Formats: sequence, C-alpha cells, structure tokens
Amino acid sequence: MIGRIESAFQSNLATLDWMDDVTRGRAVTKKQTLTNKIGYPDKWRDYSKLALKKGDYFASAMAARKFDFDFEAAKIGKPVDKTEWGMTPPTVNAYYNPLQNEMVFPAGILQPPFFDRSFPMPMNFGGSGW
Repeated sequence: MIGRIESAFQSNLATLDWMDDVTRGRAVTKKQTLTNKIGYPDKWRDYSKLALKKGDYFASAMAARKFDFDFEAAKIGKPVDKTEWGMTPPTVNAYYNPLQNEMVFPAGILQPPFFDRSFPMPMNFGGSGW
C-alpha cells in the first residue's frame, strides 16, 4: 500500500503543469529519500523516570506534564532525532511529516476495522486516511 502511495505521487508529478522540469526533478529526488515508519519505532521512549502517584490525579498529571516538558527541553541545541515518532504505536492515525519527509503508519491504524491485508485496497486506503 505504501509503495502504491509513493508510485501515485511520482506518476502524478508528470501531470502537474505548474511544475517546471527542475522542480519536478527535485520532487522525484525528495520522493526517493522518503522515510516510512510502520507499526512501531525501533527505539522506544523510556518512561521509567515518570513518577505517578496512585490516587492523586492532579499530582500525576503535573508529573506527566513536567516529564514531557523536560523531554522536549532536553532536545534544545541537539540534532533532530529522525527515529522519533510524533505519536504512539497504538494511535489510530497516519501522517506525512514534510519537515522530515516521512510517512508514519502506527500499529493502531494497521488493524481492523481500518486496515487488513484481506480487505480490498480501496478500503485500506480509505480506512487509513490516504
């Protein structure tokens, strides 16, 4: 399915009259460097330092916010981690990230009722939002 999405993108480039040959060539090059993230990340995020308090929703929510803030703040001044995912594996969604030129298909969208190898391709394309 992902290969078909990429092929459709590349074949549609030839029909775009607003795109000159130089731009079209750059678009083909960009398509060839596209990264696909499928199912789940190769490197998992470590939540072992997240301290939650059973029975204290507010304290746990604040701890989670601080944990996320510290995680994001630690990235400042460092190279972009191209292995990081913008959503968790069980999320029912899919996305294209133009800044990193990647298509992401978490495991949550790659199961019924959204996707199944036995479904007709139009159902899989529609179910996963493409």
